[in-house]
Amino acid sequence: MKDRPEQLPGYAWKVYKKGSSSTVNDSASENNKALISNQEGSEEKIGSAVSSHIEPKDNFSEENKEEDLIRDFQNKPWMQDPKSSKTRPKALPDKKLAIRSDVVNKTLLRSLKRYYTAEFERQTQSKISTKSTQKEEVYQKIRDFTESIYQDEPRFGLSEFNDVTMDDLFFYMGICINPQMMKKTTSTPQERSRFQNFYSCLYKYSHKKLMKLFSSKALYFMFRKFFEDGVFEDLLVNDSTLKRNPEVYKTASENFINLFNQH
Repeated sequence: MKDRPEQLPGYAWKVYKKGSSSTVNDSASENNKALISNQEGSEEKIGSAVSSHIEPKDNFSEENKEEDLIRDFQNKPWMQDPKSSKTRPKALPDKKLAIRSDVVNKTLLRSLKRYYTAEFERQTQSKISTKSTQKEEVYQKIRDFTESIYQDEPRFGLSEFNDVTMDDLFFYMGICINPQMMKKTTSTPQERSRFQNFYSCLYKYSHKKLMKLFSSKALYFMFRKFFEDGVFEDLLVNDSTLKRNPEVYKTASENFINLFNQH
């Protein structure tokens, strides 16, 4: 029986289906039968906590993904959550898709993008895709929207966010709302690197890319507000994706904050 990857508590659960037991040839020895019986017994115990494995749909090989998991999450004391490692959160009865850590993390990142994009379009009564909209007009609208969200934010007074500016928040908000425009406005190597790190993690997710984001105080600021000020709680109830497994996404959001806080 092949070794199974270690589960990653706190983010999500890798889920697998118990493979069918190997049939025993009529002429097999008693020792072989006993060995197979023991294997089946072990699989029964594992099968009670896991379900069918879904192959990754991105361009990375399974081997590379496993290497990423080991490299990025091994020996991290903050990942050890005994409560979450022993039990799976309850899902809706008709939920059949596997709960994978990469899926959960990617969904959390994109939930912030989707929420603020929808809010921007609602408040400005304009669609980002409108070709007639001038770049300068969109640029200014996104800046005004960013200031309306964060101008009275009390977290600016926290020592951990002393270096966070409105320009930093506007930069990442712009990537969420109109990445094509923001890409054209990057003029320095530092800006291009920041853009690439965030944009690439949104659309070509990997655990390694996510770990790079945790060093950004501006993103920490944005996710703290998004997760802790009531918006995310509403999405856990009303968003079509998040409400399928609210306990999983709630736990993952708390781990996001812990990870940001570690850097």
